[in-house]
Amino acid sequence: MQLAEYRGPAVVLRVGELFLKRGNRAFFEEKLVSNARRLLAGIPGIQVHRMHGRLLVEMPADERTRVLERLGRLFGAQSLSPARVVAEDFDAIAEEA
Repeated sequence: MQLAEYRGPAVVLRVGELFLKRGNRAFFEEKLVSNARRLLAGIPGIQVHRMHGRLLVEMPADERTRVLERLGRLFGAQSLSPARVVAEDFDAIAEEA
């Protein structure tokens, strides 16, 4: 499933600042994605996406505790926020709130 189509529970993971030279930021962000996927291996229904200097992790609602515990051990993670992905529509946002 593409991220644009996904609607449901997620975690937004903010990464610490990466002060890098020679355009290596994408390389290190991909390493974070790879490490997050490795930490979450074995949990069904997980998808990890890199977007705008953050990671978005799609997850089944019943796996929230396990996902947050594992992502809390991810080196480079500055903070984690449980979230819910909804349509880009005011009514959909209001309904979720």
